[in-house]
Amino acid sequence: MEIPDPFVGVERVLRSAHTSTERKFRPVYRRYPTLFLFLITFSVAALFHGLDLYMDEFPVFVAHPFVLVWLGVIGLFISGKLYKRLGKDKFEN
Repeated sequence: MEIPDPFVGVERVLRSAHTSTERKFRPVYRRYPTLFLFLITFSVAALFHGLDLYMDEFPVFVAHPFVLVWLGVIGLFISGKLYKRLGKDKFEN
């Protein structure tokens, strides 16, 4: 008996949401690509700046910044292993 994969349902919902929003926003994106580029750039910069300010609240990260660096490296390593384990070719359709 095969165990149901919980990520398949999440992937299906995200794919349908992407398809429906893409149909609605494609004409707007084609008309104003610079606006969308600015919004995406601003959003990413705001996210990283907010995370930076939030991480300054933790005294251990201020005193020992390499703890945060190692946590980032470990997070990237785990996400890479998870990507390999889940099968990267399954999602390339």
